[in-house]
Amino acid sequence: MNATPIQVLHVIGGTGCGGTETWLTNMLSHAEKHGLSMSFLVHTNSPGHYDELILKRGGRIYRCPNHRSIFQYSRSLRSVFKPDRFHVIHSHVSSYSGIVLRVAHRAGIPTRIAHSHHTRPVHQSWARGIYRSLMHHWINQYATHKLAASEQATTTLGSPIGGKSDWQVLHCGIDLQPFEQTWDRESLLGEMKLDSSAKVIGHLGRFVPEKNHAHLLDTFRHLISRDKRWHLLLIGDGPGRRHLEQRVNDLQLTSHVRFLGIRSDIARLLKGLVDVFVFPSTREGLGLSLVEAQAAGIRCIASTAVPDEATVVPELVTRLPASADYLAWADAVELVAAVPPVVTAQQAWSRVNQSDFDLEAGTHQLRMIYQESHSPEGSSLKARNHFFVRPSAIAS
Repeated sequence: MNATPIQVLHVIGGTGCGGTETWLTNMLSHAEKHGLSMSFLVHTNSPGHYDELILKRGGRIYRCPNHRSIFQYSRSLRSVFKPDRFHVIHSHVSSYSGIVLRVAHRAGIPTRIAHSHHTRPVHQSWARGIYRSLMHHWINQYATHKLAASEQATTTLGSPIGGKSDWQVLHCGIDLQPFEQTWDRESLLGEMKLDSSAKVIGHLGRFVPEKNHAHLLDTFRHLISRDKRWHLLLIGDGPGRRHLEQRVNDLQLTSHVRFLGIRSDIARLLKGLVDVFVFPSTREGLGLSLVEAQAAGIRCIASTAVPDEATVVPELVTRLPASADYLAWADAVELVAAVPPVVTAQQAWSRVNQSDFDLEAGTHQLRMIYQESHSPEGSSLKARNHFFVRPSAIAS
């Protein structure tokens, strides 16, 4: 291993609790032993969910609030992108990566990575289409490596001339250690003020349209009309949460639906409480939440829009089209809940642990990619203390 760590700057929107941000924050725990030093550039001045944990684990946070002008934005990026500061610029900001990598190239950063985490949106305006075309051209021109979270995500940010894809699939990993533990269901039911006979549906994801919470709620409403023992746990946050809370209230389901917000005990909630994990997304780059549910050993119903790679333990996963009506989804929930899983929780965990979703293996694979064009003998990185956020700045 190199004595000098590879200095990597991850360009992300913010440090919220999305799948990409969670993966990167968890990877910080493994970075040092793999010879990596990770920093983050975010596009907001507001504190994020993972700020303190990133700093605690040795990461740095640079703030570059988004600008209306591409020229202002490029100038802000140039003030951070210094070849004596970073070996790698790893961009996770979708089409915006075109600007990021163009500036990184002009700044002399040797390794420039575009990372696609999403599938292509179904509808877009003509102006958006022109913008995306330019960004994709710049990605093809300036990226030294192109990574995608799934096979579906390889087509999102454009293909080179000739149509042959040069995108490499790299699955984001999850921290599997918490999923190996066991928890007492009765105590967790008591904590949630649920009866011991409760049947629990779980969902993990941001409150955004593509997660299809409205369809999930319609499915649940039909289930509870058949059996009052059903309860729904919604883990996560996002812009659509308030609207869904109002709809739950209007439907008089507040005693059966719990909004748990952002949680740090995902494994505990999934493995200790949830009977069926329901994931009706209309669009997913990968669907790490589905992988986590399988690591917990629980039965899952996921839409066919979720990439196939997210099915690691097929015996636990039932697929339905997101367009199927809520009656079909409700029937599927009742069917899988009535049949015990054919694999144990330990067997399911072992399968995920041996897959590409193991965080340790993924970190090693990413280091190999970084190292392809990294020459420590030719680098002269200097320690810099400006631009990055100190704990006191977060508290203020």
